[in-house]
Amino acid sequence: MDGLQTQVAALSTQVGALQPSPTATSPVELAAASDEVDFVIEEAEVLPEETPTPEPVAAPAPTAGPAPTRTPRPLTAEDAAPCRIGQMKGNRNSKIYHVPLGSSYARTKAAVVCFDTEAEAQSAGYRRALN
Repeated sequence: MDGLQTQVAALSTQVGALQPSPTATSPVELAAASDEVDFVIEEAEVLPEETPTPEPVAAPAPTAGPAPTRTPRPLTAEDAAPCRIGQMKGNRNSKIYHVPLGSSYARTKAAVVCFDTEAEAQSAGYRRALN
């Protein structure tokens, strides 16, 4: 048994000599740490990870027109007074006419002239309200 233990110890010594030192970090240091290595491993080129190309996202389809800024309420006879429902209201002082769904239509009460069409109001010298 004594001869077998001697052989194991001799082989362990040879293997230990072939293994790199634990402090060696670069390929050159690893090659220098081993007597049996007669070439140097070059460092591999590190390529950046490929980032996936984002897939295009379809834009929402455009709407027919601008979204309403307020919810219109039904037009009442009180809103249209002194005109009938559906008629344009013209202000005699400002020469501005208001359409039934316009924001100032219901508030126009003084010096009112009633028109059946916008063309009629424009031919009388009135311009449409901006709101």
